[in-house]
Amino acid sequence: MNRKSLSDDLRLILKTLDASHASRHLEILFDAEYEDYIRDLSPHLSVELSSLAIYEYNATSTTIQRLLLESAKRKIMLFVLCSTGSIFNLFQIIQLQTLKSHFIKWVLVSGTEKTGFDVKYGLEGKIFEGTEISLLNNLGSGKFSVFSSHVDYQGVTRFLFKGVWDNKIPETRRQLPLLMGFREEEEHFTDMQGRRMTVAVLELWPFVRFNEVLKDGTILADSGTDILMLNALSTALNFTYRLVAPKDSTWGFPQPDGTVSGMIGMVARREAAFAICSISIHEKRKTVVDFSTWYSQGYLQIFSRAPKQKSRALAVLSPFPLQVWIGITISVLGTATILALQSKMLDLYRINRMLNVEEYYFNIFRSLVIQGNMIKAKLWSQRFILFFWYLFCLINAALYSGMLTAVITVPEFETPINALSDLARAVKEGFTLGVTRETTNEYIFKEATEGIYKEIWGLFNHKDRSKSFVDRPPTGMKWVLEKKFVFIWYGIMGKNIAEELGRSKFHISRDTFFPDNFGIPVPPGVPYEEPFSRILLKMIEGGLLNKWEADAFRKNPKPRISDDEEGRFSAFTLSHLQAAFILLALGTLLALITLIIEVLLRIVVNKDRVVYLSLYTLN
Repeated sequence: MNRKSLSDDLRLILKTLDASHASRHLEILFDAEYEDYIRDLSPHLSVELSSLAIYEYNATSTTIQRLLLESAKRKIMLFVLCSTGSIFNLFQIIQLQTLKSHFIKWVLVSGTEKTGFDVKYGLEGKIFEGTEISLLNNLGSGKFSVFSSHVDYQGVTRFLFKGVWDNKIPETRRQLPLLMGFREEEEHFTDMQGRRMTVAVLELWPFVRFNEVLKDGTILADSGTDILMLNALSTALNFTYRLVAPKDSTWGFPQPDGTVSGMIGMVARREAAFAICSISIHEKRKTVVDFSTWYSQGYLQIFSRAPKQKSRALAVLSPFPLQVWIGITISVLGTATILALQSKMLDLYRINRMLNVEEYYFNIFRSLVIQGNMIKAKLWSQRFILFFWYLFCLINAALYSGMLTAVITVPEFETPINALSDLARAVKEGFTLGVTRETTNEYIFKEATEGIYKEIWGLFNHKDRSKSFVDRPPTGMKWVLEKKFVFIWYGIMGKNIAEELGRSKFHISRDTFFPDNFGIPVPPGVPYEEPFSRILLKMIEGGLLNKWEADAFRKNPKPRISDDEEGRFSAFTLSHLQAAFILLALGTLLALITLIIEVLLRIVVNKDRVVYLSLYTLN
């Protein structure tokens, strides 16, 4: 190739692009094969161009990383003047280490037509979407065939022939930027020309509901808020889609071994163009994928079974605490003892049979339960004691009956789980704590280094992870009803599942925590992330997403409300009165035991009397 001619052509190309793309900073990357050309160009370009930076290529990622840092500050148009081997190595580094930025526009210049086609066919199908490249293939005599990277309907990056640029024809010379196909970001992807995109998805109502899964793994789904959103995006940007599910059926996260699980893994490996189904925007996920703007929000709540009614077996004792019952017992014993001693000392019952101590105890107890007594008070000292004792009994009986009525008619329930601080108590009571695995819900506890989140991470069952970490949220919600299980999940989604299973069967914590945003994950650097975000913002502003969400909730079947839940009157049942029956049974059992003891004692006493009389007769 003619060094002088190619140097002049490169100089003219750079001047033309500098004039038409003043907003971009021109930079050159070269290797040893083009070192002489750079030496010839540098004195002229430093004067003729508005901005210029020149880098020497090396076989490591250091130079690319430096350019990416520069592109974060300003837009760059990067000319690559390197051998075919260096170009292949350069883009291999970019793809392997995901060192890409849509703020860099690549211009590859070949020295000959042959090397140009080698580059074209060597890069086709190997460049990830979002790497925007123009190839200038030197035809000689100041002519270059221009190719521009383009993603076809199958999602494969190819080079399309755009035309021939001739620097000797002024009209053609000015058309170089148009031939190269470079446009500003806001012009990109307004029409994806019917491209078919693979979309990773999981089933979770109200976001996605599957109709059918075909043999090739294609999922048919036509309902759910995220499906409606996907249809709106496909209509606005003119693309079609195929739904597929990840093999591990998880949302996904980067793993310690470098792999990425779930839907996030499919997007990171470019097995899917993007993913939908309430995917949380998490910093760790953003290390392997990009996210659109958020389109929905949620917060975590604790789902447990509805608290059961406490047993009414001891309801008869519940109106008063233990201290009061001890006080009443002491009062009965003390009052009866005082009356017995008083009667003994004054000997008031010489005509009528004097009551013994046991009879005083029994009659004082009869007064306590408002049943009257057999005590005849002949002295004012006794009358004063009994007067105040009757007042004492009246007050206690009124308070007891009122409290007992309240206890029976207003049921008492188990202590519910309403906050994170209640989870330790629940685990001690035999409950298992659970979340959906490979979701943000797991990682907020797993990655916590201090505070209550770290404490809660220690409450999960790490010995048998299958008991705490479920694959699907509906499974966790069903376990809440089937076993002693407490499930942490997003409030809006959990409430929807609870409506399907029977809302009255669940208790949902009053406290909410960890507000979260949901977005669409896309491969790093792809250009359709920006139009996705733009359209999502329009849908949010128009209220479409809120309407779709409200419509989805209205479609859920509501469980029938029982008469008790509607607040209608219901008669007392055996459950309400079981304490009275238990007391009667205990009294009857105690009386039977006492009767047996009395009979046995009487038999023993009678034997002793018979023996005594026999001995007396003999004597």
